[in-house]
Amino acid sequence: MKRLIIIISLSLLLAFPAVSFGASVVQGSVVDVGEDRLNSNPTRTLEFVCVGNPDNEEMTVRNYEKVKGWCLTWIEVIPGTTPPDAASIFVLDEEDMDLLGCEDGETTPYAGYLMIDADYKRACYPNLFLTRAGLHTNYFPPVMNLLTLKVIDQGTADGMFTVRWTFERR
Repeated sequence: MKRLIIIISLSLLLAFPAVSFGASVVQGSVVDVGEDRLNSNPTRTLEFVCVGNPDNEEMTVRNYEKVKGWCLTWIEVIPGTTPPDAASIFVLDEEDMDLLGCEDGETTPYAGYLMIDADYKRACYPNLFLTRAGLHTNYFPPVMNLLTLKVIDQGTADGMFTVRWTFERR
């Protein structure tokens, strides 16, 4: 009976992965980081380990329930063992609004501009473009729906990088 339960559990884990993988993703996982030492708010990290692809790829977080109601507070990109090309990222909500401050839909990145680098780790805060004021401001949106990571201009087919989103419970 125990074997049957284990086999069923493993098959369900394989059949319904935590993240829906696009062609450029090797692995993705949700990892609890624990308590934040600055203000005692719990944090959670969602990490995508990616392999570059000449096509612009999108990876959608399907298990957003684990971060629903949490605020997106920090985005990091770390180059892997095979250096990627310099490329840009977007973090899109369900209505395709870029949470990194894009001013023109999904064409010209703002805070996500050249976040992927061959040699250095890069990081930014989520950003909001205020159309009427014509300025950008950092903000920490609560996750209420699906999020999508979109990578553009990554041309090295085997370039590796990790995109890490940090969420905070407020």
